[in-house]
Amino acid sequence: MVRNIVGVVVGYIAIFVAVFVTYTLAFFVLGVEGSYQEGTYFVSALWIIVSLVLSFVAAAVGGFVCKLVAKNNQAVKILAGVALVLGLLMAFGESKKDHGDVTRADDVAVMEAMMNSVQPNWVGFVVTLIHVGGILYGATFVKSGGGPE
Repeated sequence: MVRNIVGVVVGYIAIFVAVFVTYTLAFFVLGVEGSYQEGTYFVSALWIIVSLVLSFVAAAVGGFVCKLVAKNNQAVKILAGVALVLGLLMAFGESKKDHGDVTRADDVAVMEAMMNSVQPNWVGFVVTLIHVGGILYGATFVKSGGGPE
């Protein structure tokens, strides 16, 4: 029981760290011009594609770590359930949000960009499903008794 809880928590932290690191790197690689539509905080189609791929990778890392720690699939299923519920709550919350003024300056700091980015409503729902799939996929790289396959 305790191992499952720790596995879920550590797996979720792994997802958070992987998303933060990879999205930050992607922002530096793509730059402001590649990440946003001109003069706004609306994300570009390129950013959406990159973020969907990175979301899957981050979720796979979380699923891998979760199963490595918990040594069973029950914790992985719990992590996938947590990701589904939290993802849907965040996606619904974002879809109801009024984004107000979305114009931006040419030079934007990473944290400012992350706080002000606006993506289409469907992206949050798709990312949620990608996270669930990525978690389940990442766990397949660990044997049921623990340890990488």
